[in-house]
Amino acid sequence: MSKSTRHTEVLAALEQLRSTYDTTRLLQLIDHLDQVCAALADPDALRADLLRLHAMAHAVINGGPLSVASSPAAIGELAAEIHLEIDQLEGVLGSIRCSVQPLEALSQ
Repeated sequence: MSKSTRHTEVLAALEQLRSTYDTTRLLQLIDHLDQVCAALADPDALRADLLRLHAMAHAVINGGPLSVASSPAAIGELAAEIHLEIDQLEGVLGSIRCSVQPLEALSQ
């Protein structure tokens, strides 16, 4: 692709973005990112939950020694909590990715 063709494409993308892209969305996403960073500021929390889930599952499924109180219901509840936390993190990061992606059209 010639440089002038790419330049024309970038200009067209810029015009499209000017009419459709809301830059304030990026500022809103920064607030959401701050929430993710706060959650990740204590990465040991998720790690501890996963270790606890392993201990519980190992005891119930494999007949391993009980190192923490466990039951199938408790395992399910903890797994659901972990799943929800990961879904929330993925949602925020996915929103950021989707909001940034249109701006990639401006790369030369």
